[in-house]
Formats: sequence, structure tokens, C-alpha cells
Amino acid sequence: MKLFDRVDGINYSLLDSDDSVFHYTKVKTALEKIFDTKSIRFSIFSNTNDPLEYNKRFLGIQTNIDVSHEVTRCGWDAKKLLETIMLKNAYFFSTCTNSYCKGEISSCGYLKTRMWSQYGENQEGLCFVLSKKEIIKKVIEKYGAEAYAFHHKKIKYYSDISSLYGTSIVDTNAIIGNGIDKFAISYINKYSSKLFFMKQDDYRDEKEYRFLLIDKQVRNGIDISIPIESIIKTVIVGDKFHKAYYPCLEKINRNLDVQFLKLKWFSNRFLLDKIF
Repeated sequence: MKLFDRVDGINYSLLDSDDSVFHYTKVKTALEKIFDTKSIRFSIFSNTNDPLEYNKRFLGIQTNIDVSHEVTRCGWDAKKLLETIMLKNAYFFSTCTNSYCKGEISSCGYLKTRMWSQYGENQEGLCFVLSKKEIIKKVIEKYGAEAYAFHHKKIKYYSDISSLYGTSIVDTNAIIGNGIDKFAISYINKYSSKLFFMKQDDYRDEKEYRFLLIDKQVRNGIDISIPIESIIKTVIVGDKFHKAYYPCLEKINRNLDVQFLKLKWFSNRFLLDKIF
């Protein structure tokens, strides 16, 4: 969906830029976990609602030692660790993007009605317009390459995703020589696109852009977050956002100094109004 009517006083370049990514959320999450903590928190895959991602994957790993092709004990241990890392030691932050055709926007990332319904609290929530470059910069500054592996890219969508998971032959001697932890991190980095950046075709309209951090030390319960300073470009509240929250937003804006907009449905189309 596109925005056809533009009004004076709104900086649309902050919304139209290829650098802009969009994150929908509930009022409670925005006020208590983003604005109050002044940070954006990454999540783990075991907390998602996608069965492909919250379940253990069938990786089909096969070792190359046993001539009978049965997975050895070492191979099984490596597989279990990979499953644990993917569910509990891989941290991600999901956003969506604008769509472009011949250099012009064909679909706005903040006008996705299903995203407003599913993630934006049925139009009562908010949509953050964020800078992709600033997110990448903040992640690199806070989480160095020594302790974490960092990946970011658009999700690719497939109608039959199960057919893309083949069997990977792994060198069991390399596992024994380097240790299971190092092997697991190396394997995940090598196959990160297949493991973390593919989804079922039903999610295609989300146009997801994902940021991913892998903890190389395989620790549990790590809080992964980045400061919101310079990351947030604009905050858009939904069509049914309650005015009772406006004083809270006004107070927040004194410290943040970004534009706050309201999405309105009028005459069969969306409009944007500036709040402050």
C-alpha cells in the first residue's frame, strides 16, 4: 500500500529512504521496554510464533567416519549443540522494509495493515521507523566480532522450505580436533542464510529485514540490546492509538527529538498527521 496524500510539515524522506526499516509493536512494549530502557532488545528463536523457528531443526548432519553412515556420538553431540545455539544462543531483531519499483516506492513499510493487526496491537500500537545503518553501527560498536558473529539481510521466502534442507556431510575429525563449540559456530556462520534467513512463503508480505547475533561463547540468558539514540527516525502511532498516551509521548519527545506521526484512515485510504 502507498501513501497518496502528503501534508506539509512531515519529513517524508525519513520514511522513504532505503536506509529506513520498520518495527511494529504494542504500546506497553514501546513505553516500558523501548522508551523507558532507551534500548532495543533482541529476542531468541524459541520465543517466536513460527514453527520452523521455535522447533528444533532437522539438520540432517552426517559424519564421515563410520562406513555404515550412522551418526557417531561426536556427531550427535555436535547436532544437539547446534540445535541449542539456534534456539537459545542466536539473537535477532526483526524489521520490515519499503518495496521499490523502478526507483520509486511501490509499498510503504509502515502501511502494512496485516502487520498493524498482528504486531501493532490492531492499530492501537506503534511503528518505529529506524535507521538500518545506525542499527548495524551500534551492534558492531557494542558487540565485537571476537565474542559474537553478526549477520543482517533480507529474508527469502519459499513455498516448500522443507525441500531446501538437505544433508550436510561434516568432518568428524575436525569436530574432535577443534572442539564441538568451535565447529558449531563455524557451521552456523557458513550456513547462516539457510538456518536463519529463510521463511515460508506465507510470510512474504512482511518483507522482513533481520539482524542476527550469534554468541560464540554459547552462554545462556544473555541480554542483547542496543541504545535507541540516533537509531529512531520517526514514531508512527496507529489509527486507534489512544490519546491518553499523548502526554507520555510528548515527554519522551523532549529527550528523543524525533517526529511523532499518527496514521489515520480517511476516505478509504491512509493519511499521516503530525502529532509533534
